[in-house]
Amino acid sequence: MVLNWNDLPPALKPHYQAEEPNQPISLYEGDFQIEMAEAEVIVSGKFYLKWFPHPQVEFSASANELSIPSVFEASLKIPELESSTKVSISSISRSDSATGSSTKITGSLKERMEIGSSHHLMYIQFQLTNFENFIGNARAVIEDGEARFLAQRIIFEQDTWRVTIDELQTTKNRLESVESQGGYVITHTGKLEKLDGTTFAADKALQFLDCLAHFLSFVRGFRVAPLLLVGYDSMDCLVWKQWAASNAAPWNNVLSWSRGLISRDIAAVFPGFSCWWQEWGSSAKTVIHWYLESLAQAGAVEGACILEYAALELLGWVIFEDEFTKDQALKKRQFKNPSHKLNHLLANSGIPQEIPVELDIMKTFAAKEKWDAARTFCEVRNDITHASPENRNSIKNMSIAVRVEAWELGLWYLELILLRRFNYKGQYFNRLPKGRRYYGELEHVPWVAEGNI
Repeated sequence: MVLNWNDLPPALKPHYQAEEPNQPISLYEGDFQIEMAEAEVIVSGKFYLKWFPHPQVEFSASANELSIPSVFEASLKIPELESSTKVSISSISRSDSATGSSTKITGSLKERMEIGSSHHLMYIQFQLTNFENFIGNARAVIEDGEARFLAQRIIFEQDTWRVTIDELQTTKNRLESVESQGGYVITHTGKLEKLDGTTFAADKALQFLDCLAHFLSFVRGFRVAPLLLVGYDSMDCLVWKQWAASNAAPWNNVLSWSRGLISRDIAAVFPGFSCWWQEWGSSAKTVIHWYLESLAQAGAVEGACILEYAALELLGWVIFEDEFTKDQALKKRQFKNPSHKLNHLLANSGIPQEIPVELDIMKTFAAKEKWDAARTFCEVRNDITHASPENRNSIKNMSIAVRVEAWELGLWYLELILLRRFNYKGQYFNRLPKGRRYYGELEHVPWVAEGNI
């Protein structure tokens, strides 16, 4: 099929520019007021998004006054933007020179800063850091002078919202740069709008964007969050901005269940995730947090196993809560023993209960003890968690390879159980086969492959 450029929509244009990894992004330069300890100081300076130690909005300014009190907190107002907020003061330094005396002040926002009207927005545009390249379920065109470039686009739709995410012209190069040096780089531009084309308030959109952030983090394998939000009205005029810190994570070369997955399948997961997110509330946020932390090996392999177990236990309690309420005997029988809990959860999710053949070291270890997969995983976790002399000796005798494979098994369980909760029936990247970890080799989720729909 011949590509007709005129049939493609224009790609989203990022409001803020930063080509290189970890490059601070300028937000504002000019005069503003700082109120501290009943003293009001007019300063000249700038605001910028700084990436380390985590993404946050900072400011630096200078003033001619020398009587500025040394405080840790203050109020800040930008008259030109008609906006104010609370800030933390990190340093106040005074200097004298031949041209006079000056005071330098640096600090950061304590809370998010809203600029402009947050009502009657037609759409919000945002940017993503460190999100992977993908083959889009739609395409757009980037125009650079007389040159045209194809942009991969992914579209999510759920409830009353539509999310569009476009790659940048240089996304591939940016990802290569950040992978080599670490940190953060902007890779994609996104747009949030109503499906019916009506306007909305920013606070409603922020609730949906929180769900989207956790979904994209689940897809990517570490925290990805929409940042640098800007809102437009029905005339395409920029009427609102939000400056805020972010919990987006620096680059991490992790294996994700979505590795090599086409965006059509990724988009198919989102409706189920969104429904689960609304139904489970804070428990959903906790499960995703523990999953991401275990994937990052928080507390090394041992700490990651503990977090995996906590996530699996929470999943089991919430999934079977109604069942246990009706049958207290089932609650005693299935949840008195940790491995019984896990096996009940695996069976309910259509996940094989035997130790995968790829985990050969764990399989050999379990065979000696005559344990199944759930029992082996739970015993590894128990030996780490409980400090009895027997458990301490068991840890000494247990090879690190067994613990590593237990950690991999726990991640596999979490990913599959969650995908089953989202009613996903497509393909995924199986993290377990050690000899088949190249990009794009996928397999069907087990409940579909085995007919357990």
